[in-house]
Amino acid sequence: MKKPAFALVLALSVLAALGLAVVGAAPTRADDETIPAESHFWLRFAVGSRCELAMSTKMGEEDERSSLTTELLAKDEKGFTVRNTKSSEGEPDEVEEEWESIPRKAGAETLTIAGAEHAATIWVSETRKAGTTGKNRLWTIEGRSTPVKLEAKVPDSDLVATATSLSEKVTIDGTEYDCVKLEGQLVVAGGALKLKIAIWLCAELPGGVARMTATGDLGDEQTLDQSVEATKIETK
Repeated sequence: MKKPAFALVLALSVLAALGLAVVGAAPTRADDETIPAESHFWLRFAVGSRCELAMSTKMGEEDERSSLTTELLAKDEKGFTVRNTKSSEGEPDEVEEEWESIPRKAGAETLTIAGAEHAATIWVSETRKAGTTGKNRLWTIEGRSTPVKLEAKVPDSDLVATATSLSEKVTIDGTEYDCVKLEGQLVVAGGALKLKIAIWLCAELPGGVARMTATGDLGDEQTLDQSVEATKIETK
């Protein structure tokens, strides 16, 4: 796989989860209830809202710097469409669009976060991208609009991440945001690569990602170190 494409796979694996795309049980009759807009990184915003992120990917001795823009293209009562554009040296070189249904309630679970138990609601949605389909799942708790757990399955990758802290500050373009920090694992290419993931999420950001890091062993004495940080927010 070419290095730029590989970098995009890693970043979009996370962004797809925040769209949100995941593996989970089929919705039960509880699915008549849809997720509150304020608990979703896109539904709370108007079409045209976007987030620009700086991306750094170090693979062995190579170091690539690029940018990633994620934007809400459309939404209605059935779902929404997000476009992710990766650019190098100011020129777009890769674009992906994904449609997702409005997440619906699929059950409940008790989560332990930083030693405390929290009653969580599970939400499930369906996705379509480039001829493929999938299911997404996320968990929310009372008193926190940002999701506290994600399970995502997109083509060639699987992501599982759970909150380890419910309040961490991240500054973006001079503004401080209160984020939930999640940690977990991203499995790429059917298990050929396993990466340690940390994600700082905030429901006040289009797409949700304030910061993300991914590290792993590529084999042949090479390592991967990727970071993604939001740099500019535009809301409609």
